[in-house]
Amino acid sequence: MNRLIIFLIILFTVIPLIFVSLFNKDEGFYELYKAESDDNKWTNSVVFIANDMQNKYTAVLASALREFLKNENLRLVIFDAEGSIKKQLYYLSKSLSRKDIKALIINPCHEEKLNSMIEKYYYKNIPVIIVGKKIYKAPFDCYIGEDDIEIGFLQAEFVLEKFKNKRANIVILAGPENSVVSNQRLKGTLAVLYGFKNIKTIGILHTEGSYNSGYEEMRKFLKRTNLQVDAIIAHNDDILLGALQALNEKKVHVVSIGADALPSTLEYIKEGKVTATIYNNNFDMAYQIFKVLMKLIKKETVYSQIFIPSTIIEGKNVDRYINEVSFTYLAK
Repeated sequence: MNRLIIFLIILFTVIPLIFVSLFNKDEGFYELYKAESDDNKWTNSVVFIANDMQNKYTAVLASALREFLKNENLRLVIFDAEGSIKKQLYYLSKSLSRKDIKALIINPCHEEKLNSMIEKYYYKNIPVIIVGKKIYKAPFDCYIGEDDIEIGFLQAEFVLEKFKNKRANIVILAGPENSVVSNQRLKGTLAVLYGFKNIKTIGILHTEGSYNSGYEEMRKFLKRTNLQVDAIIAHNDDILLGALQALNEKKVHVVSIGADALPSTLEYIKEGKVTATIYNNNFDMAYQIFKVLMKLIKKETVYSQIFIPSTIIEGKNVDRYINEVSFTYLAK
């Protein structure tokens, strides 16, 4: 009898909750699983093939873009490659077989390995918008994202301003060596630092772009050098926070600047644990994508690239941005 009561409780309480959680998925994410098998889902569709929807930056962008498209009776079909080039190629191939998609938006996993597939879209007269990570050897209609050289430029200028005529040793924490984004940011940073005799770059550390790799590379660097570290420039906030953890363990305090403006980074800026980060508004990017997309669908001319402005967030202006950034990331 007791077992029967327990079974009935599970049947009428727990299982309905599971079904509610499944069918209350964000509409775009629900389409992620249904779009391939349901022809109706593809009517008036724009395909967005994301690098990794677990990345908050990408998730916010997709959610905001979907809301813009709803007003135009366009459906955003989202595919999550989960950081896999093979999956992006698969979704590119699947989507290309459809005759009724209006456009392709892709946040590439790699700058070169998707070229041949993206080229097929372009020559089938399907508008192609590249987001976030630029590609260089395939034709597309428009790139929309950050100006990575500018981000590196701003980071270096910020550090120079902090030290002015004082001597300082800087460590740069970049992304993977084969990453165009990382190399562009590094190019901007080094271009600014070149010629300043008071500033010495004592290390350029290539990481995997994650917190753990930032921590490990900085920890190993500190083991093999006796030089004082005065400042670090990191190509994203995850790398920055990992490197700072390694420095904190050695009780080394530095001027620090990252990029991406994670909510946690802004909290650390308020607390004085991080000096600064670079912010690019994801809603602004989504709106720019939407505007370009509508022009392309109407066969109008668009610019080949649109850069989203970069802003330095530091102690003196963090309060102005902290709510905006937190809301942006919660919006996903």
